[in-house]
Amino acid sequence: MIARILHIQKKHQTQIGEHISLNNLQDFDYVEGEAIEPQVILEKPNISLYCLDPQNQRVIFVETPENINLSDTPFFFKAQYKYAQRLIGVPYKNCHQLAKSIEDSIQQLVLIHYVGRCGSTLLSKLFNQVYTVGSLSEPGIFCNLIVALRVPDGRLDDELTEILRSCILLQCKPTTQIKSSSYVLKYSAFSIQIGDLISNLFPHLKVIFLYRNAEDAVSSFINWMRNSPSIIQNKEVDFNLYTKFIPLLTT
Repeated sequence: MIARILHIQKKHQTQIGEHISLNNLQDFDYVEGEAIEPQVILEKPNISLYCLDPQNQRVIFVETPENINLSDTPFFFKAQYKYAQRLIGVPYKNCHQLAKSIEDSIQQLVLIHYVGRCGSTLLSKLFNQVYTVGSLSEPGIFCNLIVALRVPDGRLDDELTEILRSCILLQCKPTTQIKSSSYVLKYSAFSIQIGDLISNLFPHLKVIFLYRNAEDAVSSFINWMRNSPSIIQNKEVDFNLYTKFIPLLTT
């Protein structure tokens, strides 16, 4: 397999609710195009990691306009979809090679974990104002990894760990926009499901946990939901998919 351009014909984002960021290759109708050198992933700052394509054993990257800095957006995964111009499919093997070439690029990794409606987006933006720090707010790859590869019995954890390491390194690749060796990732709260694997991969990982007074948080959620689409959006609930994010649903 070789890296290949995927030309977008149409966008129609598939999601299980506005509140769960799940990037998916099925967000796009596309046509397989010409071959491309995988190295372009590292060379162009406007190419970022989008999701996995487990069926074809490749990682999907999205190319966006050069004048759009995705690190400035409140929701990284939404901006990727909105501004996507074309996709690039890179086999897992090539992604591991690319990641190995920049494995020393992250000297400090910080994860922001939160309970919702507690100022996590604001904190991510504040970090992004520091020139020496690269801060991304909710890259969707973490939820994608949970759905694509993690199973309760852990039989795929070795494969998941290898891909997770490469994905984090490539998500935090050095660019002309982000030159720091310190990175802050505000991942979706559901991504705590792979927190143990991330911690094992990056032993010097720092975690910021944000929470809020329960009464204020509930009030904020209610006000927010009044102006937000339904999580279910009148679609049939995929119970097995939801339990990937909320394991207590099975109890």
